[in-house]
Amino acid sequence: MAQGLRPHHHEWYKHQIDHYYDEEKHCMVKDVMFRCMICGKTYHERYEYKPPPFGKSNKVLDRNKKKYGNRK
Repeated sequence: MAQGLRPHHHEWYKHQIDHYYDEEKHCMVKDVMFRCMICGKTYHERYEYKPPPFGKSNKVLDRNKKKYGNRK
């Protein structure tokens, strides 16, 4: 008969990573699920971060790049 697992220190590895946008807090969320290699126990960690701002473009520079770009 099986006697179960011996006591051990959990050896964690990243099992699954999910990214999504939280509408209530207006931030990006990274949900990481860790799993033990020996017994299969899992736990979650949740990281919240603000998305990077959109880059501002300079219309004059963009127009000049198109007009006087790499010509032959």
